Amino acid sequence: MKRSTLLLVTLLSGALFVGACAKKDEGPIERAVDKTKDALDARDHEAIKDAAEDVQDAGKDLKDAAKELGAAAKDAAADVKDAAKGAAADVKDAVK
Repeated sequence: MKRSTLLLVTLLSGALFVGACAKKDEGPIERAVDKTKDALDARDHEAIKDAAEDVQDAGKDLKDAAKELGAAAKDAAADVKDAAKGAAADVKDAVK
């Protein structure tokens, strides 16, 4: 009996927890109001929301920088490969 009661309480608590964490669907009017309040710096907890937006922008910038770094590394590897081939050819010609 105690196990079934504990199981029931656990399941109900989990259901309430999941329901409370569900993201509410905003309609176009709510989004427009939020954007207007954002432009006027009048949103609830404006400083926290602005900080979160800054973190999101920084993440996007970091992603772009990582892509550029990867491309630069590939270019550098290709340049080193070409230089090594050229040096090998020069050594081969010098030995002849």
